[in-house]
Amino acid sequence: MAEHNDTDATAYHGTVVPYYGDDPSYTAVAQVSQKSNLAAGIPQLAAEIEKRHPKQVEFYIALGDAWRDSGDPAKAVGPYEEALKVEPASIVGLKRLGIALEDSHQFARLAEVLERARQAAPNDPAVWFQLGSFDSDQGRNAQAVTELEKAVSLDPDLAEAYENLGVALAESGQPDRAEKAFHAALRIRPYDARTYANLAKLLAGQKNDAPQAQYYYERAIALGPDFASAHFDYGVLLARLNRLDAAQQQMEAALRYDPQLAEAHNLLGGIFEMKRQLPAAEREYREAVRIKPGFARAHLNLGALLAERGDRTGARENLETAAQSSDPDAAGQARQMLSELP
Repeated sequence: MAEHNDTDATAYHGTVVPYYGDDPSYTAVAQVSQKSNLAAGIPQLAAEIEKRHPKQVEFYIALGDAWRDSGDPAKAVGPYEEALKVEPASIVGLKRLGIALEDSHQFARLAEVLERARQAAPNDPAVWFQLGSFDSDQGRNAQAVTELEKAVSLDPDLAEAYENLGVALAESGQPDRAEKAFHAALRIRPYDARTYANLAKLLAGQKNDAPQAQYYYERAIALGPDFASAHFDYGVLLARLNRLDAAQQQMEAALRYDPQLAEAHNLLGGIFEMKRQLPAAEREYREAVRIKPGFARAHLNLGALLAERGDRTGARENLETAAQSSDPDAAGQARQMLSELP
């Protein structure tokens, strides 16, 4: 289905009359194309499919697309599967089913569908991109690198593949190659905030180039002011550089756009603690563990702060939680603090 750029204010959402006749099946498809009339169109199209059992995959794919467009990818899976019963080697059907399975977190089935797609279309760059992105998400970075390199060899203008290739290379400890991949993505798509943020994170971390990282974080935030994770990562870098006021501003910006980001509350608590604003620090640590009860580092920080403020009961409670965590560093520090509590 084609994409469109209409805003909610200007997009048409009424009944659509197709150009190609008054056949009820096509009329139903027309209601969901371009997201024009999803609320009425989805049940209408589903009813027409149930009644007519069409032999064209397009009807099933249109229904699956409509469910995805309405924000329910799990319900898109069935129509895409019906499309593949009609035409088992439909590459469009396989790719759309793969997207729906990923979006609905049905990862066990996704691997099998992507392999079927690869066999059906071994030279389709989008298939290799899906394979590589999936393997990268699953932590299979060496395999992901091979697949994503195949995708960009088949389509050198596939910016998303270069970006994901950069991520896989960075996570597999190849920062120089990762940096080249991110720059390749930006040459194709120079206004993508996420790529700038990924490049900045690489430069701040593995490349240890803080000035360049700051430049790219600023670019990412200028392009995506509501990009919470970019604000957070930039704040981490600024805190590391001991620019506490600037780091605080970035953490507060991250929390404006994602108030449930426990890591940002924890780091903001650390900034307040370093600035000796202890009530504010305690408030942020408590919010971090409220949002994420198993957050060992936040429990450790809160326990240490409460111990300093003379609240031994609260300190012990939080340190015991941290000591039982799977984070070996936080657990070790918590046990040491517990042994030193009076």
